[in-house]
Formats: sequence, structure tokens, C-alpha cells
Amino acid sequence: MIAQFQMALGRGRAEAHLTLDRSPDARQHSQRWLLPVTALLTLPFALALALAAVSSLTHTFRTHGVLYWLTGGHAGLLLACGPPLALLILVAARVRLHGSRAGGRWIGRVEARLERWEIVTALLAVAVAGVFFGHLAADAWACANGVRSAC
Repeated sequence: MIAQFQMALGRGRAEAHLTLDRSPDARQHSQRWLLPVTALLTLPFALALALAAVSSLTHTFRTHGVLYWLTGGHAGLLLACGPPLALLILVAARVRLHGSRAGGRWIGRVEARLERWEIVTALLAVAVAGVFFGHLAADAWACANGVRSAC
């Protein structure tokens, strides 16, 4: 399955098209390494974040151990960089920018051709990165506004 998003702008007119296609020949051009690499970059951090949330809500095991594993040392840094890196890899491999001039106007088009599991991986990476970096931004804002426990 391929999801394709096209957008054309120019001369006061904008067009956007979203197409979902299940063409069997789409797999011929797929890069087989892309899905495993992006999944390996996204899933460990998603699992660690889910474990931290479950342990925080249920108090069944020590939260500090999960959080230290999540943020401590080089492994934590690699895990935190995984979802944004997976998104960058997907964008570099699957997003194409096209520009042309027709009828006296400039037309730009963005095409993203993703397979079904690449879409799932991309949505998971966006969600994980949004939750993690949103939490960091909220802590920074709270610290800047005098909440000492956030510092």
C-alpha cells in the first residue's frame, strides 16, 4: 500500500490530493532495509516510554530504574535520538519535492510514498517524539516559571 500526498500552489490557487493505492508493483521499488531500520530506531524508545508510563501509573516496579535506562548514558541518548532519526530516514527515502512552472504560475508538489508498515512506524515515531520532546518543553517552561521540582 502506498500513501501519496500531492500539493500544488500558485496564482491564488491551492490543490491537495491524498491517494491510497494498493498496487502490487509498488513493492518493486521498495527498499527492504528501510522498515527494519526505522522500526529498530523507534520501538525500543516506545517500549521504554510505555514501561515508564505503566510503572508510574501502577507503581508495580521502580520507576527510577526505567527512567535511568531511558535517559541515562549513551544508550539513553541513542534511544532518545531514535524516533527523530527514523523520521529523517523515512523523509529522506520516501519524500520527493517537485517544482515546475505552468501557465505563468509556479507549482510545487510534495510526494510521500510509504507502505502500510512504514506509515505505522512513522506515526509511532511522531507520537513518541511528540510525547518525549513535549514533556521536555513542558518541564523547561515549568522550570522557567519557578516550579523547582521541574528543574
